[in-house]
Amino acid sequence: MRTLARWRFAIVLALLCLFALLFAVNGSEWLWLRKAALGPHVSTSTTFWWHKVLVGFAILVLTAVFGRWYCSLLCPAGLVQEAFSRLGKRLGLSRLRYRAGTLAGTAGPVLMLLFVIGFACIGNNAPLDNMDPVGLFGRLAVATGDVAASVYSNRWGYDALYILVFAIAFIVLVVTPLFLGRWFCATLCPVSGLFHLFGRLPGKRIAINQDKCVSCGKCGAVCPVGCADPVGKTVDVQRCVLCLECATACPVDAVTYGRAGGVSRDRRVFLDAAAAAAATAAFVSARSIGPALGFPGKRRPLVVPPGSGGDTRHRSRCVTCQACVRACPVGIIRPQGDERRPGLDFSRGYCQYNCTACSSSCPAGVFEPLSRDDKHRTRIATTHLVLPNCVVITRHQECGACAEVCPTHAVVMQSRGPGEPTVPDFDPDYCIGCGACYHVCPAAPRAFSVTGLAVHERSKGLRLVSSDDAAPALPPPDAGGMTEFPF
Repeated sequence: MRTLARWRFAIVLALLCLFALLFAVNGSEWLWLRKAALGPHVSTSTTFWWHKVLVGFAILVLTAVFGRWYCSLLCPAGLVQEAFSRLGKRLGLSRLRYRAGTLAGTAGPVLMLLFVIGFACIGNNAPLDNMDPVGLFGRLAVATGDVAASVYSNRWGYDALYILVFAIAFIVLVVTPLFLGRWFCATLCPVSGLFHLFGRLPGKRIAINQDKCVSCGKCGAVCPVGCADPVGKTVDVQRCVLCLECATACPVDAVTYGRAGGVSRDRRVFLDAAAAAAATAAFVSARSIGPALGFPGKRRPLVVPPGSGGDTRHRSRCVTCQACVRACPVGIIRPQGDERRPGLDFSRGYCQYNCTACSSSCPAGVFEPLSRDDKHRTRIATTHLVLPNCVVITRHQECGACAEVCPTHAVVMQSRGPGEPTVPDFDPDYCIGCGACYHVCPAAPRAFSVTGLAVHERSKGLRLVSSDDAAPALPPPDAGGMTEFPF
């Protein structure tokens, strides 16, 4: 068992590096690996496609038979906590102990599971988004990369919400484990609550041989979830995450892995199995429950990335892992609102006409494949021109910045007569909602407003401009998908 424990931790470190790397690299060539690495978790927690539901159920059945091997090896948030939990022990900071009979030590994850499902039923996915383990890991990984880049370039400029998002993830996954081990797994993780329901089912589990045990207490002092009881010489199999720390610490090899002893097969087990199946069905489809019951949530749609289909689809599938945030080459996709869902922030820039990087970054199946031709005609937001705010009207001076950056000529400058400055003429049928006009507008308040769409639409494409109009030529496409501001 000790040899197995050492090999397992080596695998944990390798997988943790892989997960971090997948959030640091971009490009469609990495998408298959990102989906393979993060797909199982995404399947068990948030999507509702039938084939992913089957994957989720398969993982849960294997959990019922072999224990929480997913928590042991595949959950990135759990792996981060374990790494820092071990660091905390080496530094003498750990305060690990057996927790029994307390809310945090027994029913906390199950209550959190019911909590997120309950909020999903009224159309509010914020609790699920904020407690999703992959989402937490993604926010930590992306923000850590951004901070490292800022240190390297000595350029800082983060809003308060972004700092708060990073701080929460950092405290939960880095600071807390130094003292309390995998406290989030044992207390707040809704996926852990789902696995908790399968713990009573007969299967292979960690157990303590009571004849060999000498009650030294070392197992209870190293268990990161507080499920090893050195006094009662038992392990709470419902909470055990198969970290094998107890096996490593035991001086007499009393810790074994096999058929769980003392697990009854009576009516209680049947009821637990039924409750687990019901909770699984509800949790796997949690994001679609609210709309199905007629509670879509009264919120303004976010401007979500192209290829995601619109705010409704994006909200039902996004796990807030922030992979698209890392992929965006101009940094306009940022976590927004209490759900921390990625949306486009046009104050930072605008969606580049030829760029499809975000659509090839998502492990959760949020995005449909998006070619450049499709991107050129996908309307991701509704744009309105508020002409009285335009500097041409308020200051009586030439501008034309909006027309110069509009890639589809939805905005062109029209003459009002000799000696008069040209004014913008906006045709929404050709607008794709890229936010370029909003971003470059010098007026305060801006002459353009942009609002998200529940369902993305199709534009008419390129607007034909006569030679008499003052519109500029279309920016030429480039290999990198980037178009620079023209002046």
